[in-house]
Amino acid sequence: MLQSKSEICDHFGISSAAEIGAYTLYRIDDFGVARFPVRKEKKDLGANQVKSGDFLILKNDADSKQAETLTLSLHRTMTGLPEHCEFVGTIDVSRELKLTAFKETLLDHMKLQTPPECVRIREKLNTTYFGKIYRDPNNKRNLKALGVRNNSHIVVQVMDEPEILDERTLVLLVCKRDAETRTYGPKSEHKFTWSAEAKLPQLTHLKAFCR
Repeated sequence: MLQSKSEICDHFGISSAAEIGAYTLYRIDDFGVARFPVRKEKKDLGANQVKSGDFLILKNDADSKQAETLTLSLHRTMTGLPEHCEFVGTIDVSRELKLTAFKETLLDHMKLQTPPECVRIREKLNTTYFGKIYRDPNNKRNLKALGVRNNSHIVVQVMDEPEILDERTLVLLVCKRDAETRTYGPKSEHKFTWSAEAKLPQLTHLKAFCR
């Protein structure tokens, strides 16, 4: 892999060992974003999951500033449904940002005149569905502490009204299944909050809530 990297660098006029060491090759994800760094340079292509026909991106480590910044793929939804989600682009942000400042940064980047209290920030899974909602009612934790990782896919969901979610509230998409026709009805969003006495949400309580 190191030889391949050297040949790629030489193509761009990067020849000295010190210069080559300052660059990293990346594999792209399904959205065409450089997400997976090729780290095992002393091993072969297969050990780095690089196959014939793969598209690789060469990035300068100094430009990436991986120690201080996060490169995120940004998506937007107005309904909270995965099928109503569009890719906006990529953005570099400081991993030291608190959640409110992060929301303001994303809103400014997307040129949206929306209060940060009316925005949900969610992770986007590889399955195209949405994952957890990043929440911090006291706005004390930075992005690193919230678990936002470099090269993550983030969804900005614009709400009609301000929202503050505590740690005991789940946001669920619920639909009704017709057992006879084996079809599903339309999805609707519901908030399920489990009791303070329960350490974790209970399936029996969730079933009762959905009925």
